Amino acid sequence: MNRETWTSKLTLILGSLTIDALLVLCADIAGFWIRFGRATGPFPRPNFADFLKLLLPIIVLRLLCFFIYGLYDKPKYKTTYDTVLNIIKATTASTLVIMVAAFLFRAFAYPRTVIFYSWLLTIILIIAWRILARRLINLVLGKDYFISHTLIVGTDHSAQRIATRLLREAHISRKLVGFISLSRRADPQPENPFHLGTIEEIPRLIDLRPIDEVVIATQMPKETVLSIFALFSQTDVVFRIVPSLYEATIGTMAGSPTEQVPMISPISNRLVRYRDLKRLIDTGISLVGLIFFAPLMLLIALAVKISSAGPFLYRQERAGLHGRPFTLYKFRTMFADSEHNGPEFARPDDPRITRVGRLLRRFRLDELPQLYNVLINEMSLIGPRPERPCFVRELVKKIPFYAERLEVKPGITGWAQVTYGYSTSTTEHREKLLYDIFYLENMSLALDVLITLKTLGVILRGKGAQ
Repeated sequence: MNRETWTSKLTLILGSLTIDALLVLCADIAGFWIRFGRATGPFPRPNFADFLKLLLPIIVLRLLCFFIYGLYDKPKYKTTYDTVLNIIKATTASTLVIMVAAFLFRAFAYPRTVIFYSWLLTIILIIAWRILARRLINLVLGKDYFISHTLIVGTDHSAQRIATRLLREAHISRKLVGFISLSRRADPQPENPFHLGTIEEIPRLIDLRPIDEVVIATQMPKETVLSIFALFSQTDVVFRIVPSLYEATIGTMAGSPTEQVPMISPISNRLVRYRDLKRLIDTGISLVGLIFFAPLMLLIALAVKISSAGPFLYRQERAGLHGRPFTLYKFRTMFADSEHNGPEFARPDDPRITRVGRLLRRFRLDELPQLYNVLINEMSLIGPRPERPCFVRELVKKIPFYAERLEVKPGITGWAQVTYGYSTSTTEHREKLLYDIFYLENMSLALDVLITLKTLGVILRGKGAQ
């Protein structure tokens, strides 16, 4: 993404956030006005003054849920149906949090009828604004802004037919970037001007052409699909897979129902059913956790700073969902400049770990800052532990299907962590992968609760990570 595109995207996000906040404010005040009447009538002015004090946290909560449900992310491939559905989900999720808070804190005076009116008006206003904004952006920035530049993997007759249908019939506006063949022999028409080469040439295309969406439109081994994912790991490209009848039967039809070309997304069926609830749980617990543990985190930061030279917070690049890098935050547990010889796995009785750091690791207190990673949707509370990109690239080459664990967001804790433990070699990573795959195939609220209980047991017994 070039600087100009990034600036344009950031400007639109900030503008959208500002208008969304104003509309949420209007919805809440209008809900209060509908419930209690006009200012000249029986208007409870003292209650209204108290009500105004609650509006800032409510607005922040609404905007946070809008962010979590993707209202500020990748508008090019979202239909009106998708936008409306996500607005309803986000507003309902934030309303449920408000209702729970109103029930738990009796001093939190927020009439139920005002909650209902606010919920309804927020949905109506945000939907209307989003539809209007799309038209305004088309007028100001041109109709090309919401066009998704689509790369088709496959060059056979089926792939060309699918490309035609996507461009002509789908509700998402698309512009064909071109076709990619699996190999030179797989390309029946090398003179085709839209033929851009083979999979090996994808890195060059990423630098030369805008690509928003990759559609895998031909049958290929799963290892090849995963290798394509890896090539786009540094981008925010959206992947679609056109399934065979068998894949459609056992896979996940995760596309929008407004799409006339049936496609699946590279995520497990169980994740599709559970991901919205999981995201809501992640957001609620991480927000409460950051507030509740703030005093403890301040004490830990002071202890780390006093005990050894260097920053109290350790930042490290890790591989997230689909291998995309993100910055993971931890309390520093090793001496500064402990990796001057290059990245390496931690090992038992590692001499690089400080005395305070060993205590933090024993009770996993060094991972508390990762609640922030969960809050901003880079991680989940529960999932496969994120590894460093350099290790991931090495392990993907050595361990078959290792990239499977990148199909979900990484977690602070996970089934492999509480069942297998810490791994320091390729052999141990190979064995540990089986536990991660088990979690992907059996993801559920019940399993997450079990992992949470096991994690608490590990922490209380002081058997944290090395």
